[in-house]
Amino acid sequence: MASPQVYLSPSRILYNDDIFVFCRGRGDNKSLRNLSIFLKTYDDFSGQYVNNSKSSFFTMDNSARFVTKIQRILSYSHGCLPFNYLGVSILVSVPKC
Repeated sequence: MASPQVYLSPSRILYNDDIFVFCRGRGDNKSLRNLSIFLKTYDDFSGQYVNNSKSSFFTMDNSARFVTKIQRILSYSHGCLPFNYLGVSILVSVPKC
């Protein structure tokens, strides 16, 4: 999915009706609003609507102030890593054997 230069172009993984969006951002209000606009545009063009009550975000910075800011702008819940998706562990680091 192409995006205008003013937006970060997040990578994504699509499976069935699930979408994972990975982006490297500053976490400032403008970047978060741009992500929100990006997701709304995706809604409009794909016909897949983001269900805010079933959506989560995951961060490396779990400070209360940062998490609250994202929750306020995106209206998603804050998820905790690691978690399992379709039997696969989603981790922050390389798993140890």
